[in-house]
Amino acid sequence: MKIITRKWVSVSLLIISCFLFSLPPVFAENCTSAVVAGWVTADGRPLLWKNRDIEEKNNQVVFLTEGPLKAIAIVNAGSLTSVWMGVNEAGLAMINTASDDLEGSSSTENGSFQKKALLTCRTVDDFEALLRQTNSSGRKTKANYGVMDALGNGAFFETGNHTFTRFDFSSSPDTPAGILVRTNFAFTGDGTGTGQIRYRRACQLLNEAYASNQLKVEFILRHMARDLANEVINPYPLPYKEGQDGFPPGYIRTANSINRYRTRSAVVIQGVLPGEDPRLTTMWVMLGEPVCTVAVPVWVLAEKVPAVLNGTATAPFCDLALEKKDICYPIASAPEYLNTRELDDGAGGGIFSYSYPTEDWVINKAKESLASWRSSLPSYYLISQIQEEMANLAYNCFLSCSRPHPHLQAPRDFHCQVIENRSLLLKEYVHYLTWRAPAAGDPVAYRVYEIIKGKRKLVAEVKASAQSFCRRNIDPTKNYVYVVLGVDQNGEEGNPSCFQLPSFKQNVLGLDLAYPLGYLLRGS
Repeated sequence: MKIITRKWVSVSLLIISCFLFSLPPVFAENCTSAVVAGWVTADGRPLLWKNRDIEEKNNQVVFLTEGPLKAIAIVNAGSLTSVWMGVNEAGLAMINTASDDLEGSSSTENGSFQKKALLTCRTVDDFEALLRQTNSSGRKTKANYGVMDALGNGAFFETGNHTFTRFDFSSSPDTPAGILVRTNFAFTGDGTGTGQIRYRRACQLLNEAYASNQLKVEFILRHMARDLANEVINPYPLPYKEGQDGFPPGYIRTANSINRYRTRSAVVIQGVLPGEDPRLTTMWVMLGEPVCTVAVPVWVLAEKVPAVLNGTATAPFCDLALEKKDICYPIASAPEYLNTRELDDGAGGGIFSYSYPTEDWVINKAKESLASWRSSLPSYYLISQIQEEMANLAYNCFLSCSRPHPHLQAPRDFHCQVIENRSLLLKEYVHYLTWRAPAAGDPVAYRVYEIIKGKRKLVAEVKASAQSFCRRNIDPTKNYVYVVLGVDQNGEEGNPSCFQLPSFKQNVLGLDLAYPLGYLLRGS
């Protein structure tokens, strides 16, 4: 085992990066990550970040209880054998990036080894001890493991099948002490690794944030995880005025940007200060491509995961992010080209017009909650409730293409009946939508929208006294998603309630086939 501290490591990246653009896409787990020490962040708490790029598009969050330590982690939907980023109740947080240039013949246990570490290790040194124990017997690992703990320690471990090298905070050649970056090559590798373009861009952004004292959760979520600059163009400000590679205005290639067309999830894990409860380590989760989703926080102390981040088969939040992604990448024959006008149309519209305000609301709510919890730790039940509330409102707003309202809550008890009208000359199906007034706020009207392929279509606007709407001539073979929200006296829309109806083939008068979407707010 080698420990690299102050020794500067030089790696030749220029020649490799010159021809990367011409290479065909390689479908490996190509990720971008960083470990940031508390002494260089704005609030003194360390940070761990990873964008996960992989072929498997369905990711979900799970709560793990089978080890000595409980943990929350991101996994491929339906698979618990491997985890790809997570944190345990001792405050140990871990991520990994594949690095096939390391020694050994197999990397099939990168994720399962990480799961073992999360369930058994409390500190960075514990993880190093686990590596020492498995050096002689061997591991099927070829990965850069980023690790931080509740004591403020952090490191990257370039880990092969029988060897590893530890890089502490003082050992980065391209960033200030306290900041470590890894993509898909190792400084101790054989030179065949990839991700040099993303590595340089991540270093550039982190160096700029360090110089302006902006190293915080918000910066990494908004500007690192979602960064769209590639090896040819910097598209900011959005929308990109030109079109890359001959595509129409607004289109850019995301094969080598940090936010890639194959980025399936991301996390930013914020650690704790010395003396704080390590279970308050916060894992900010982005299911789906970062530009096509909203970040929400989870805590081990909650003892569970919000339903919209988990689900029975796939996570509803991930499913929704995939719908938004389809909007942004409409060219099937060129799947790596993103239309930035769908993110920001330059006139106040696009996904960012509602995803950013929603995420801002979640961040502020989490800050308020953490400030209270750090002085007086609440029960796991209360933390779970607040965690669920944030995830649900974020999901509902993202689904309905709307922003959180500070005072006008969602209509309650949103419900729909499917009714079959029959006469001698007519047979039609009707959706009868009903709801109750919100618990807080005074709407002057209500708007009903249908959500179609990630966008919304206004179906009706009714008076505040109506609280119902009947929609005729619906298609019984089609799935429907409805949103209802109040409108205040300034014309601003309130928080949404959402409802989904599956398609049906047989029905009787008044048979209710609807169910609240994603186990959500039930109109509250």
